[in-house]
Amino acid sequence: MRDIAIVGAGVAGISAFVQLVREAGAGLSSVTLIDPNAPGTGPVFGDPDPDLLCNTSAGICSLLPEAPSDFVGFCAEHARPVGDADLVPRSWIGEYARVLFRDHSAPARARGVGVAHEPGRVHRVTRTGGGYRLRLGDGRERTFSHVIVAVGLGGPVVPDGFAALTSHPRWTPSPYPSARLRRRVGDAPSRVLVVGGGLSAVDAALLLCRDGHHVTLASRSGLLPAVRARILPSPRPLPSLEGIVGLEPDDPLLHHKVGRAVVEAVRVVSPLPLRRQLSRSTDPVRRLREETALAEAGLCHWQDVLLSVFHAASAWSEGLPLPDREAALAPVRPVIWRYVTSLALPNARKLLAHIDAGKLTLDTYDPARVRAHDGGFEVASRDGRVRVHDHVVAAAGFHMPALHHDADGVHLVDPPPSAVPLTAIDGDLRLHLDGRPERIWVIGPASHVRRSFVNFLTSVAVQARAVARQIGEGS
Repeated sequence: MRDIAIVGAGVAGISAFVQLVREAGAGLSSVTLIDPNAPGTGPVFGDPDPDLLCNTSAGICSLLPEAPSDFVGFCAEHARPVGDADLVPRSWIGEYARVLFRDHSAPARARGVGVAHEPGRVHRVTRTGGGYRLRLGDGRERTFSHVIVAVGLGGPVVPDGFAALTSHPRWTPSPYPSARLRRRVGDAPSRVLVVGGGLSAVDAALLLCRDGHHVTLASRSGLLPAVRARILPSPRPLPSLEGIVGLEPDDPLLHHKVGRAVVEAVRVVSPLPLRRQLSRSTDPVRRLREETALAEAGLCHWQDVLLSVFHAASAWSEGLPLPDREAALAPVRPVIWRYVTSLALPNARKLLAHIDAGKLTLDTYDPARVRAHDGGFEVASRDGRVRVHDHVVAAAGFHMPALHHDADGVHLVDPPPSAVPLTAIDGDLRLHLDGRPERIWVIGPASHVRRSFVNFLTSVAVQARAVARQIGEGS
């Protein structure tokens, strides 16, 4: 009999649970999800604020690979009709995941499978007899026959200049949960510096501007990501992308060949040249305005190859040693960031409205000195400018989860000096330690050492199904 622990109860953990119930067969004895938060209530999809939008279209948000329209159908059943291209509040995804968990828990229990949620955070997984002992942060221990690590993103990135100031009462370490952000900044109109330029920074800026604060949104370049109206599978085959998989990471023409493949793919979906689908302005507000207009006019056809490009790039990266992959991607990180974090059109419109109303300023962040005082922070830039802010919000993104291992097992939190980073995962997403296969699998963001761009819900759902089938077949 198989007693399975799922470490993490966000959408990745729930997807793993659903697939286990559907695929693991008669030998399944129990499934326990271990997470500080109740299933489906984590900081990303559990936040109830309706202005926090999912950055992917509804048509690719299903957690059931065999039913791609499941999420769209869920919305219709709950009197929220949406189309495949629509962008919805992230809380709807959380609700969808919770309903899936509920609807699969009942039949599992009816056939004698134990289903439980164990509040807590797993720090370590060690071998014990024929199974694995999980040690939680409060010292509790639980033993299971199989383990699926489905943790989400790691901790927030601390921007330059603030490492020694993170205990300041006017510092907020992350935009999430939004209730904490709004509580820490307060109701009185304030000058707030949001450090970052990606999706979490945009979320913070939109929430704070909505509440009446003046926000400076600052990043290294001062620029925001590209703007798009949707992200869906390509309506046509894109043969040029198939060649990306076979490219060598040390090919001196790697980036040129990938660029050519992407341009050819865009030509398949539209005769409009790619250069006319983007703004080339170096002024951040002008570029945001021009790209918003392009998206509104239906002229950013690159959005229709984006998902296929991500899949091709992920397939190319699969199995590459992590240092080789990082070295190959480093020169094009800014381009990758611009499109991986591309802005949803509704959010771009809101940003422009706040800019035009004088509530939002876009700026560069290049600190020479940061000083804290009781009333906030003083940030001196390398160009000599000095800015005073009442509050600072760190929104420069999140670290990818890092697993470590040693002779004792796998460490998820506070690894000892003897542990080394896990830099490789086999194609079946199974861990092999000391040359032997373990009954430990990794899905979702923690599997980034195997495959890039693993944050899409569709990718996580496919991983969950593959692992559940392995367990069902007796692995």
